[in-house]
Amino acid sequence: MEKRKYLNRVCVFFFAFMLFFTLFSGQLRKQTTPKVMAMRAREKTFPVTIYLEDGTEYIAEKREIALPAYALDFEGAVGGEMAVVFVLEETQEGVFVRERQVKLGAQADGWFEVQSGVGKKDKVVYAADREIADGVAVNVGELEK
Repeated sequence: MEKRKYLNRVCVFFFAFMLFFTLFSGQLRKQTTPKVMAMRAREKTFPVTIYLEDGTEYIAEKREIALPAYALDFEGAVGGEMAVVFVLEETQEGVFVRERQVKLGAQADGWFEVQSGVGKKDKVVYAADREIADGVAVNVGELEK
């Protein structure tokens, strides 16, 4: 008889536990996934030095797609002109981050020219409340346009 009471209590506890996680699974998932802030690459002006045939120096400007330094990870990249960024990928299952290597060019006012790896429409992660990795599902905060 004592064994039966013990099994009944275990079953009740188990089903109560499962009911709790079933009812609150959406909220638990939201609280356990990383929260990120993202932005689109912007056009910025970069100085270009042109040397004329007579030896004079002429400084012009060019507008290129750029990312701020705080959105770039230089540690995971190979070489000084490369960096790693996380780009948002929206699917039917949710929003995920994908790691991409970007080739950088000129630098001006804390912004780096992006020569390849990120397009103008890509949303790049610039802040996260915890460490993220390639393929991780995330919750997105306000997006800057």
